[in-house]
Amino acid sequence: MKAQGLVPDDVTNTSMIGVLCKANRLDEAVELLKQMELKRKFAEAYKLLERQKEKGCIPSVIAYNCILTCLGKKGRVDEAFRIFEEMKKDAVPNLSTYNIFVDMLCKAGKLEAAFDSGMAWNELSCFLIC
Repeated sequence: MKAQGLVPDDVTNTSMIGVLCKANRLDEAVELLKQMELKRKFAEAYKLLERQKEKGCIPSVIAYNCILTCLGKKGRVDEAFRIFEEMKKDAVPNLSTYNIFVDMLCKAGKLEAAFDSGMAWNELSCFLIC
């Protein structure tokens, strides 16, 4: 697309992220999300998630994990916890979700917050090393 002089919009990028995730090409999906973020598109990506919910479509755990990854990279831990609570209404958190939180909280020096948050660490048999 870009080679032909076309600039993908948020809908195209979000769709591509979904396709990449389904193809188990998570590194590329995260990279595309990073590119969106760099272009100050994170807010728009989040709005797309909200629009998807407004239209009755349930966002996948992958869509939420992408948002959580971005929030983690920005150090927005409190907002990530808010999104996590919202996520639990729509999707079941998976091991990747918890790994995102471990990484985010370790970097923020707030790992104890995870244990106080009610996350189901025991159900996942997580072993944390920070």
